[in-house]
Amino acid sequence: MSEPVNVVVEENAVADSVRSIERSVTRGYFVASSDAMILVAEVKRLRAREAAILKLHTTFPIYQECGHDGDCPTESFEVDGEFHTCEEGFMYFICSECCVVNDYQHEDCAGGHDHGKDKPRCGTFALLTNPQGDTK
Repeated sequence: MSEPVNVVVEENAVADSVRSIERSVTRGYFVASSDAMILVAEVKRLRAREAAILKLHTTFPIYQECGHDGDCPTESFEVDGEFHTCEEGFMYFICSECCVVNDYQHEDCAGGHDHGKDKPRCGTFALLTNPQGDTK
C-alpha cells in the first residue's frame, strides 16, 4: 500500500466515495483493489468509533430559575430539589461525559470553559461534528 497522504475533504464527499465503491463492488462492476477495500473498512471502523464517542458525549441541560414564581406559561419542573422552572429557564447544554459529576455540573466545567446556547457542549463533540475541526 502506498504512503498515506493527509487530505482534508468534506465528510459527505468521503461518504459518497465509500458508498460508490461499495455499490460498484456489490453490483459486480469491478473488483475493487485491496487498497480500496482497506479504505472502505477503515472508514467504517472510524465511523463506528465516532458514533460510540458521540453516544458518550450526550447533552445535559442546565437551567436557572425562570422568574415566573410558580405561574409558568408552560409546564414547570423541579431542578435538583432546589427550585422550579420551565423551559424559559433553559440556559445551555453541557456534555454528560466531560462536564457532569454525580448529576451536577462539575466545578471545573462551570469555570473552565464557555457554554452557551450556540456553543458546542464540549471540545470532543465540536471536533467530531465540525468539518473544520474547530472546537469553538
